[in-house]
Amino acid sequence: METQGKLPQLQKALSGFQRVLILTHNNPDPDSISSACGLQYLLEKGLNMKAKVAYGGVIGRAENRAMVRLLKLNLSPFSRVRWKRFDSIILVDTQPYTGYIPPIEGLPIVGIIDHHPLRRKTKAPFLDVRREAGATATIVAQYLIESGIEIPVNIATALFYGISSETQALGRETTKADMEAYVTLFPRVNKKLLSRIEHPKLPREYFATLHRALGKARFFKHAIWACLGDVETPEFVAQIADILLMHERVSWSLCLGRYDGKIWLSLRTSKERANAGKVLRRLIGSKGVGGGHDMMAGGQIDCKGLKPKDYDEIEMAMVRAFLRYLYKEERAGKPLLPSDEE
Repeated sequence: METQGKLPQLQKALSGFQRVLILTHNNPDPDSISSACGLQYLLEKGLNMKAKVAYGGVIGRAENRAMVRLLKLNLSPFSRVRWKRFDSIILVDTQPYTGYIPPIEGLPIVGIIDHHPLRRKTKAPFLDVRREAGATATIVAQYLIESGIEIPVNIATALFYGISSETQALGRETTKADMEAYVTLFPRVNKKLLSRIEHPKLPREYFATLHRALGKARFFKHAIWACLGDVETPEFVAQIADILLMHERVSWSLCLGRYDGKIWLSLRTSKERANAGKVLRRLIGSKGVGGGHDMMAGGQIDCKGLKPKDYDEIEMAMVRAFLRYLYKEERAGKPLLPSDEE
């Protein structure tokens, strides 16, 4: 596996710094969590630096909470970080000016490691942004393998799950590098813990949200969408979008939910080169922020101070834009499930 000489470049960029804050995107997923923790291990064991992983938002999805708990991964909420203890920042699985990281004024961003499309404003002394990689965990796994440091079981399991969840077990947007990292990590994976992570106990709120989603979901031709209203965690929005895409007639799914004064959007498609990230940014326009990959994307629209009817109008505008983009027409769509009265 080639890292294009990035490991020495990372070490050079960090020269002169001693205490690094590794920051994930808000409400981190397994790819973001595992790549950040893998990088922390590399910096501490390989470069003899102090490093800490922090995240904004919440770790809400049951699988993600199980991953952190069972693998004993050390992450801190961004609100608890003591800034004076650090002299630099590395962003992992995210980029500046995306709306997906907390305010970080005061510390220099010395590195950015990501697999999302490179943005024009993204700059740092160390930059490793590979759109062709299926997961950021793949990039960090390459660093560890190239370094020759023995990868502990919990980090190997985390990185393996990060790659697996991001690529749907190598079935979505996968490259040769992802497959090589996947195979290399597998012997070090704790299979029993991995199974418990992949099949966690789910809270009542998940089933309530799923019930509401199925009742509200509507479809037209090969598109399906659902407006969930208030959700316990924004990760539910992405989770429901994945479930709706499983419909046998569907190739596009759009899910919207309300959390913390924002409308959260998740877009999914089974079309391999559809550029879902570009599509979602086009739907949102100047109303918010969004981005993603060919087959999956996410975004958010800040609605603080607005009334419930304003949320309704924005959500319906997104749905109408979604249908216009796909079919150049707007339809109310048919309910996914019959109503109780039928």
